[in-house]
Amino acid sequence: MSEQTVHETAKAAKSASRALALLSGERRNEALEAMAVALEEAHHELLAANAEDHAAATKMEREGELSAAAVERLKMDKVELAEMVKQVRAVAALADPLGRKLDAIELDDAGPGGAGGGLHMEKVSVPLGVLAVIFEARPDAVTQIAALALKSGNAVILKPGREVERTAEALVRVLREALAEQGLPRDAVSLVRGRERVLELLGESKLVDLVIPRGPKALVDYVQANTRIPVLGHSEGICHIYVDRSCDEAMALRVIEDAKCDYPAACNAVETVLVHREIAKLFLPKLAGRLDAHGVTMHCDDETFAITTSGGIGPTDDWAGQPQAVTAPGGVVRAMDASGGDDSGGSASVVSGGIGPTDDWEGQPQAMVAPGGAVRAMDASCGAGSGGSASVVSGGVGPTDDWEGQPQALRVPGGVVHSVAAGAAKGKICRTADWDKEYGALELGLAVVDSIEAAIEHIHKHGSAHTESIITNDAAAAERFLLEVDAASVLHNTSTRFADGFRYGFGAEVGISTSKFHARGPVGLEGLTTTKYVLRGNGHVAGDYRGEGARAFTHRRGAA
Repeated sequence: MSEQTVHETAKAAKSASRALALLSGERRNEALEAMAVALEEAHHELLAANAEDHAAATKMEREGELSAAAVERLKMDKVELAEMVKQVRAVAALADPLGRKLDAIELDDAGPGGAGGGLHMEKVSVPLGVLAVIFEARPDAVTQIAALALKSGNAVILKPGREVERTAEALVRVLREALAEQGLPRDAVSLVRGRERVLELLGESKLVDLVIPRGPKALVDYVQANTRIPVLGHSEGICHIYVDRSCDEAMALRVIEDAKCDYPAACNAVETVLVHREIAKLFLPKLAGRLDAHGVTMHCDDETFAITTSGGIGPTDDWAGQPQAVTAPGGVVRAMDASGGDDSGGSASVVSGGIGPTDDWEGQPQAMVAPGGAVRAMDASCGAGSGGSASVVSGGVGPTDDWEGQPQALRVPGGVVHSVAAGAAKGKICRTADWDKEYGALELGLAVVDSIEAAIEHIHKHGSAHTESIITNDAAAAERFLLEVDAASVLHNTSTRFADGFRYGFGAEVGISTSKFHARGPVGLEGLTTTKYVLRGNGHVAGDYRGEGARAFTHRRGAA
């Protein structure tokens, strides 16, 4: 299969597509079930191929050639393989997308000279022909796309990223053998390997009917710039959740946690959360604690940074009793190991030995001095505790003899201290001004907005028109958001992770289109079909319908 030239592969796929278009829905479903069984029987071979890919990808990650998110997407275990098989069967269970009568119009109720029969037009659904899908890292893309292509009567040429080539090749081999055993053309599912062959594939405009790039924006842009074949743009997913002032806090926390942490590498994972100013001071610390438990790095605007890090170390006028200003939300900051007790260079510092209450206010404040030496320095831009619970103080923490006025040693230049609840410091909190980033990992943008208008404006400026959600109990606000936000999917009180072909009931998807032409959102079977107009007459000619004494069109929609 891979020894053929790209032109030969495309030519064989075109021939296979014409054979598939003639199959009954029952016949196509039988082939899908055969594919599902073959995948189950070949699980040892498939998992072994994926293990090789994963090992190679892990090495690429260490060498900086591949992201951690890509390595995560690549992984396929028994559970994921079983899910892939389930999706193939789910596609088989769907209604036949071909031969559907989408419209019917009677153009004339009689034939020439009053003869019977009339002139009738129908609009019916038919396959596109040959799909070329270029994707990165995802093994399940092979089975999803192959199943959807077969069900919709299309042939497919797959071009996987190099990091998943062994897995893709093993999967395609199993699928082709299953097709052959059913007496169907193997070339209904094909594979091309090697980055250098992408341009060749994009040049086959006479044989390939649609290109679907699944990957980062750079891949989509490259494909669109280098082909005359129509492109179904599966673009980046800069998805937002807006938490309105009238929200159920518990619901919002649960939805955001799912949208970010369920599968951070997915294109429908949330990348930015916008919070209404009226609830920000109460809601954001709770959200920060929830996210920190998962090790999420939080990229904040200045106001959000101040709110989420308050409760750490800050100025105080209360020097009676226990120094509450140095008590972290949820308990006293837990100790961390370090080597010393003097501030190191003015960077953000972590106080080893921890910061806690003290009754000794004579001489140096020992509660703030690390046993054995200097405080360990950390990058001021993004501080995090290491496995314990500590506070990062921009400007450091050190001994002082000045107890007059505000305790300067505890003041954070330019903002409030980063504080994490006791025993939970896993993530990081830092400032950002970049709202155009798809993290694809346990990282999230957090910002405060003044109103729903400001939230919508932010989404339109920085989003990718993929999936946007609002959390609110205000029905009017919800309807306004759903109406005004321009995106493929708009959601109310729901995780962005629901923007998925399988979850929408499409069986699976070939990708999520952010284009407004042909198909938008999760692209399932309907997006892989086009239309054909079928006209049945009885010797009708166009000339009879113009000039003096011309026949009149009846144009009755729905007439048989």
